Amino acid sequence: MFCFLFATIEVVSSYDCTWNYESNVTYNLCNLVITNQSMLPVYSIYDSKSTQNISNYVYDFNICDNMLTPPTNQLPDNICTNLTLRSSHLLPLGYCSKIVNYTCAAGNIVNITETVAAYQLQNHRTGNTYERCYRLHDGVTAPNWTLYDSTDATAGVVLTYYNGDWCFTKGRGRNREFRIAFICDNNYANIFDKEEVLVETETCIYETNIKSIWGCPQECKVVNEQLCAGNGRCDYDYTNQAARCFCYTGYYGEDCSLTQDDNISTIYKDNDAKYVGLLIIVVILLVIVLTIFFYLWLRFTNAKYMIPKSRALLSNKEDDDHHDHHHHQHENKNKNKSDKKQKKHKGELVNEDSDEENNVVV
Repeated sequence: MFCFLFATIEVVSSYDCTWNYESNVTYNLCNLVITNQSMLPVYSIYDSKSTQNISNYVYDFNICDNMLTPPTNQLPDNICTNLTLRSSHLLPLGYCSKIVNYTCAAGNIVNITETVAAYQLQNHRTGNTYERCYRLHDGVTAPNWTLYDSTDATAGVVLTYYNGDWCFTKGRGRNREFRIAFICDNNYANIFDKEEVLVETETCIYETNIKSIWGCPQECKVVNEQLCAGNGRCDYDYTNQAARCFCYTGYYGEDCSLTQDDNISTIYKDNDAKYVGLLIIVVILLVIVLTIFFYLWLRFTNAKYMIPKSRALLSNKEDDDHHDHHHHQHENKNKNKSDKKQKKHKGELVNEDSDEENNVVV
């Protein structure tokens, strides 16, 4: 790409070089207008069918203004402006002001005599002295502005020149048009040169495009020839309904040139105490909830494995009765044994007494 140093000067162009879309998206092409103070005399590109040093046509143009002078290189003198010379070369004299069913109504050709904003030139060929020059604009009508992408107001802008020379081919006619599309891109020095090409999108409608920082809305700031300081991207803010820079992580400010957001830092600093107090309250509530949960869990666990109290008391009573019964039985048994022993002992005493009595009698 040809690099061109744009000088910041006050530009006075034939047509508006700025365009405002819905009040918050502004396109500014003023720095691209070629004036008498510009280093570049004209923008010039080839058509898409061109090969090295061979081209069917060359397109010379200016942006938001007519060219400073008509093309003169490799052409018969004044063939672009002299109507008599054009008529002798069977070239159209102007545009049609009234088109009916793709046909120009009789008497409605308007002669183009002004220097215009864009020209289509047939390249010189060896042995061919028949040259052609077509005007792609009438030199009077202001260009039309439209969005490059109707769904994205920040994608770029298209500048269209109307009322070029009448074009009639294959039974259909229309006035020639020239469209220049500026696509938003972080490229400051890129301008139109031989690396850009032109395409005939429809019959006699010619279009070229370029990726450039000048295709970005003016609301997206440029810092050191970098869109959004090279730290963000230009996009549309649907909340605020305006174009602006969206900064990458770690960058701040309307142009993304800052590494710290002072406003956010100040807010955090002023509210530290409030956030600390809130954190303490949250921790306390969390502890209470966990304590209640732990208590309920313990109760649930104990209830699951605990023997009912009534059953426990009944079991203890039965055990005591059984123990008492066993104890009484043991005591009765011992008592019976004792009684028997006593009876036996008494019996022996009786016998002894009987013997003694018997002995006495004898």
